[in-house]
Amino acid sequence: MYGRDSRACVCTCTGISNMVGRAGAGALAAVPTLNILQLNNVSLIVTGLSTGLVTVLCTSYTTMLLYAVVFGLSVGKLMSLARQLIMSHKARFPLPELMARVNGSS
Repeated sequence: MYGRDSRACVCTCTGISNMVGRAGAGALAAVPTLNILQLNNVSLIVTGLSTGLVTVLCTSYTTMLLYAVVFGLSVGKLMSLARQLIMSHKARFPLPELMARVNGSS
């Protein structure tokens, strides 16, 4: 039904939105009033819902592109927030202080 070019476009849209999601999550994680854990959980919910609804809602090429963008954004957020989430909840020191200790600064 779809050619090789259209499949490549869907993959490209997923990759580009993944990069945008990572950058956006990094910018949102820098805001001190936002909770990284809640941001991560929202991304998990969006990823799960979009994947669960893909068989029902993706009946055309346009909706498949929309799914690719939503999935890429939410997975990009998950990937970039995972390290910060682990470090902020498991480390003894806050992340900036911990990075300074790793790099040898006091």
